[in-house]
Amino acid sequence: MKSRGESSMGLTRREFLYLGGAGMAQMNYGRSSPRGHEFFAIDGPGQGESLARKIWVDEENYGRAGKAAIDYLVKRPEVDPDRIGIHGISMGSYWGPLIAIHDSR
Repeated sequence: MKSRGESSMGLTRREFLYLGGAGMAQMNYGRSSPRGHEFFAIDGPGQGESLARKIWVDEENYGRAGKAAIDYLVKRPEVDPDRIGIHGISMGSYWGPLIAIHDSR
């Protein structure tokens, strides 16, 4: 039986909150790596569906959206809450620290 956070290969798994640039999150859902790391992509404020609903990004709401995503991940039985990271590219590298400001985990 695998322990919490262990991949099918027996490696300790990490979960990464994936923050793409403008419009990139939808292209990366379901990514995983050969080492058993998983990626959870979100459309934050100003991206994808939220943009269509006219929810714009500001200095507060992207951090709150990222915190909500982490709250969801820690409730998942297959995710080790001590092994969650943030991976951001393009504008995601700007939004990552905004999430860290709102969530000290």
